[in-house]
Amino acid sequence: MATSNYGVWTGIAGTGVEPFRLVTLAANGVVQLCAGNEKPVGATCGQADGGGQIPVRPLQSGIVKVAVKAADAIVSGDQIELANDGCVAKKNSGTAIGVARTGATSGATQLAVIEAVFY
Repeated sequence: MATSNYGVWTGIAGTGVEPFRLVTLAANGVVQLCAGNEKPVGATCGQADGGGQIPVRPLQSGIVKVAVKAADAIVSGDQIELANDGCVAKKNSGTAIGVARTGATSGATQLAVIEAVFY
């Protein structure tokens, strides 16, 4: 019988990884922020400087908290897509990666955090 563990795991952070950001793994295993064209493996649960330990929650572990890109608004039920700097945005022209469970509006510099379920 196969088993799966969808719990939080810890990795080595790339440069300046912020909390509630979607991340991927570099070829050397370093946790780095997702850009608009990368497949995220999880969302950060904390903050770390380059080389520090960063906790990551897998996207398939249920409801995940993620940051909304600057100056964007998302309401509950909106489909979301990957934006730059590991943030999400309301689906526009990109591929839908999940649906918002809660809504929020980010300011120009103060990013809001929503809960989302990922596909």
